[in-house]
Amino acid sequence: MRLGVVALVLAGLLGTGQVAPASADEPTGTVRVTVTDAPGAPVAAAIVLLPVGGTWTEAYRASGVATEDFVVPPGRYAVTAVTPWGGLRCAGVAPCSLPDLSGDDTVVDDVVDVVAGGLATYTLTAPPPAEVEPVSWDPGRLEVSFSGPMEQLALYLAGVAEFGHPEVQWLRDGAEIAGAAGPSYTPTVDDVGRRLSVRLSYHPFAADYLADRLGTDPSPVTVDGPVVGPVPSAVTARLRPASVPRGHRSELVARVDGATGRVRVDVADWAGSCRLRDARCRVRLPRLRPGTHVVDVAYLGSAVLAPSTTFTVLTVTKE
Repeated sequence: MRLGVVALVLAGLLGTGQVAPASADEPTGTVRVTVTDAPGAPVAAAIVLLPVGGTWTEAYRASGVATEDFVVPPGRYAVTAVTPWGGLRCAGVAPCSLPDLSGDDTVVDDVVDVVAGGLATYTLTAPPPAEVEPVSWDPGRLEVSFSGPMEQLALYLAGVAEFGHPEVQWLRDGAEIAGAAGPSYTPTVDDVGRRLSVRLSYHPFAADYLADRLGTDPSPVTVDGPVVGPVPSAVTARLRPASVPRGHRSELVARVDGATGRVRVDVADWAGSCRLRDARCRVRLPRLRPGTHVVDVAYLGSAVLAPSTTFTVLTVTKE
């Protein structure tokens, strides 16, 4: 069955249409639809039972419930549901996306067969609203990645309630991190060994709209992130001076902001180290033969900072 008319589609999904009654003169069966989150806990939703061969105005609907028993004529049915934190889920409706449901290519097929006097059951599982994961181009930074259904719902809400994506507050062991609001966050040494998570909440305009259409209060939810390991460090090094005549020595100054621990220095066949104090340390390099020498510098890391490396170049002249 192919469907069009965006207004009827959204009315059917978001619970603003009429519920199609079952005639008292015809045999009926029951479809029990349950909506859960990924761990299996019941989730209140707007549920739509669509008869194959019917229209959105002939759909059976319930809102603000996690389980609903629909008493319907025998036949074949598809199921959709919208939850505040899972977006649109479909069984037997393709493509399952808010933008595409208004198109002429939307197809409804059966997933539930109902017989007279029988009970058919179906469970829809809402995906997590988002994940907390490293930024692909900056692994030391974390970001909130919303699921596909949540991105679709946010786009729809932006059009009708002006505010689409949920607001994001970062948490450390469940407590708010001051100044850490927004889609991304860079862990600091204060986060090491602690679990980061985010609290998602809708803007009041969007929350009121969803509560009215879905029949359930979209209360804030928390999405867990990782326990933070040692955070990235950045060792820097400079030579004083960077060029010396044969028989003279140069000094390397290493710096690692906020760090303690040791820095190792390698040049030619020589190796040395120094201990950071006030984030800095110095190493006196050996006398080297004339030429260009690569000086490798490595911060060895600590309980809260990961190791890091860099290099610099020392020139030794003949004069």
